[in-house]
Amino acid sequence: MEFMEHNLSESQKRLEVLKSHVSRDEDFVTAASILESLPTPFVALSPSGDLIDLNRAAADLFEIDQENAVGQPAEEVFSAGCAHTLRKITQRSTDFCVVSRATLNHAGRDYATRAAPLIHDEIVRGAVIVIDLSTPSAPARNLAPVRAADGAGYWVPIYIPTTGEGPDATFHFR
Repeated sequence: MEFMEHNLSESQKRLEVLKSHVSRDEDFVTAASILESLPTPFVALSPSGDLIDLNRAAADLFEIDQENAVGQPAEEVFSAGCAHTLRKITQRSTDFCVVSRATLNHAGRDYATRAAPLIHDEIVRGAVIVIDLSTPSAPARNLAPVRAADGAGYWVPIYIPTTGEGPDATFHFR
């Protein structure tokens, strides 16, 4: 019991310190400042392929002017290959409201990317794409949805890496 009271007391102290920082500066922590502080590059594209936003890490990776790039079509900001991959993964995420992955090749290096639907007011506004700098990407599997033979829907492959021996599995759900 004494241990729990001590932990609660420590937690309350940390909360008070945090509140004092926030009260001194209302803009201390905003979503934009958090994303801008991330060392991991992220890019947000609209369904039509226009750049909604990117953080400093992405601007540095692609060697682009962050302020002037926002609002421009992907093809005007990124190389043709990068723009194609970013638009494709955005389309997959926005059309089917799923997290998608792809391999992005930039400056002779492959990067693993993941895209998630960007949803605001219950409407899909685009996709947020996170670029993993730490490890080279494994070859991307074709996880594009496939129209069902009867035309009544789509098969959506789900990639599930195994932890044991044997090949990885791809399951199809409809």
